[in-house]
Amino acid sequence: MEYVAGASLGTYLRELHKNNGRLDINQINKLLGKLANALKYAHDNDVIHRDIKPANILLASRTNPIEAGKPLPEDAEPIITDFGLVRFTQSARQTSTGVITGTPVYMSPEQARGDHVDGRTDVYSLGVTVYEMLAGRVPFDSDSTLSLLHKQIYDPPPPIAGISDELQAVMDRALAKDADERFATPIDFAEAFQAAILGTTEAATLTLPKSFLEVNTLPSSNGKTIQQRNKTYLPVALGIVTLFLIAIGVFFTSRASLPSPTPQPINTEMQHTATDNAPAATVLVAAPSQAEPVGLLRFQ
Repeated sequence: MEYVAGASLGTYLRELHKNNGRLDINQINKLLGKLANALKYAHDNDVIHRDIKPANILLASRTNPIEAGKPLPEDAEPIITDFGLVRFTQSARQTSTGVITGTPVYMSPEQARGDHVDGRTDVYSLGVTVYEMLAGRVPFDSDSTLSLLHKQIYDPPPPIAGISDELQAVMDRALAKDADERFATPIDFAEAFQAAILGTTEAATLTLPKSFLEVNTLPSSNGKTIQQRNKTYLPVALGIVTLFLIAIGVFFTSRASLPSPTPQPINTEMQHTATDNAPAATVLVAAPSQAEPVGLLRFQ
């Protein structure tokens, strides 16, 4: 077997949480993505692990040794181990219904009942593992195994303090009691987790109004492109400009309707000009009149 020179995720988390530390959200995202890919490989080969937990995940690094209590290297790789409780989905030899196998703290509700399980039971156990990385504790704990199994079957997981509503919704779905309401695959779970944290990060770095972000930065659910949806702002902008110009026109019209000074008589005089080769021309020059006020409108 391959020798992995590193601590297990369980040992690493225990030391980290002892000092009230937490894994960085981006590190959790990277670990989750790699664990999801490993489980996908197992599921694609008809293998269900049934005992996913931090103690069965080894951490390896090619650059730096992984030591409990020290920061994880950037190239930290999780390796799933201990396939002693696997179930082969296409095997003729199936575990009898009613037999409970697994670790109660990380066990799915269907495992706790002794029901038939599929890949979604690994999604639940992976969700408990991620919950522990986020919260610094497991969602359910008890001194009694029967009490713990009862909580896994019936009790909703407590909310995790300090995470966004979007991320909480992802965790709630990963830990759904009904397998049909859970993520169908570990990859679905990992992608939803990443989308939730990326959405939170973008919202924290942008200063535009939320309504603008929803239309201009979020992906469309109905197939329209971002450019197509941006076009909806053009009629609105034109309408606003039109109303603005109408308001200015009404203002100057009202100014024009005010009583004007009495017109002064127009004085005209005849001026004759001539050149050497042309006859004289007559030009009529009118005196300035103040009969109508003049307004000047400038706009861009």
